[in-house]
Amino acid sequence: MSEPIKVGDVVMIVRWPHACQGGKYLGRVYTVHFLFDHSTCSRCNHTFWQTVGALDVEGPGVGAVPLAWLKKIPPLDEIQRDRLTDEVRT
Repeated sequence: MSEPIKVGDVVMIVRWPHACQGGKYLGRVYTVHFLFDHSTCSRCNHTFWQTVGALDVEGPGVGAVPLAWLKKIPPLDEIQRDRLTDEVRT
């Protein structure tokens, strides 16, 4: 699963090293709606590069999040295919 994150992917925030917001979004699942080359924190004006625009699956979105803070969640069919491949190898 080394493909880059793209629009339509489901991702989870796995890092939040930035002081603003206190990491309250850690562990939340989002759908990627936009890709940006950069974004700016609305609280402190810090610029982040290589960001995605994400919308919370359960409610309001977080805006833009750096790619390095995200982990792509593979589609179920991809997970099942990988499991089947592993079972065939054993």
